[in-house]
Amino acid sequence: MYSDILNLIHTQSDRQLVIEGLDDLVATLYTTNSFEALAQSKFPSNFLPFLKKDLNFLEDLKKTVSQMKVLDIYLALTPSMQIQDTIYFWVKKNLSPNVYVNIYTNPDLIAGAQIDFQGKSADFTIRKYLTTL
Repeated sequence: MYSDILNLIHTQSDRQLVIEGLDDLVATLYTTNSFEALAQSKFPSNFLPFLKKDLNFLEDLKKTVSQMKVLDIYLALTPSMQIQDTIYFWVKKNLSPNVYVNIYTNPDLIAGAQIDFQGKSADFTIRKYLTTL
């Protein structure tokens, strides 16, 4: 039901901004402030078609966004925006729209990636390989 919006949330920062924006939108339902104007000021334009001026919708959406799962990825180098986008879209397509990604840089990894998801960790780094030699 909310997958279109969840697909637009890539990071912890995105998630937090959406939660705060939803709180502000709920507050406008009880005032004379313009819902549409606030939505335009709080959300990127690609979110706007999916937002509804409905209390139940906004509260359920906030609950769903608050319960999103996190996938942490540790890389030796900071990836380009293009690579970050590729990671985000791969995760949304292959895991779930209900997952956001945190990308961290750790030069000690040398190369490769370490991935943490739902209490499980996978280490695909050169550092791990070198420590087993």
